[in-house]
Amino acid sequence: MQLLETKNQYGSEDSVFSFQDVFFDSVKLNVYVECCAEKFLQYQKDILEDFVADFVATIQNEEGEDISNIKKTFEQSLQTLNTKFAQFAEKVHDVEKFYLKGVVQLVADNLLMTSML
Repeated sequence: MQLLETKNQYGSEDSVFSFQDVFFDSVKLNVYVECCAEKFLQYQKDILEDFVADFVATIQNEEGEDISNIKKTFEQSLQTLNTKFAQFAEKVHDVEKFYLKGVVQLVADNLLMTSML
C-alpha cells in the first residue's frame, strides 16, 4: 500500500475541544472536535462539555462496569448531543452554516465505537 496524498490542516487552538479519559481501567472516552465557525464558538464548546459531563456522570453512577449499559449510554448521549446541536442550529439565523469536524470515540471491552462529526 502506498500513500498517495498527505494533507495538513492547522487551525486555532481556541476552536478545538479535546477530552480524553479512562474509566474502570477498560473504558476510554476520546473527544476531539474542531468548531470551524467563529460565531458562538464558546456556546458550541459548552454543548460538547455538557455532553462529556453528562456521559461521565451517568457511567460513573451506574452499578459496576456493565459494558452493554455503557455502550447504550454512549449511543443515547450521542443522540442527545445531536439534538442539542440541531436545536442550536434552528435558533441561529444570521449564520448560514456551522461546520464541526471531529470524532467521538468510546473504547470498551476491546470494542471501538466511533462517531464522526
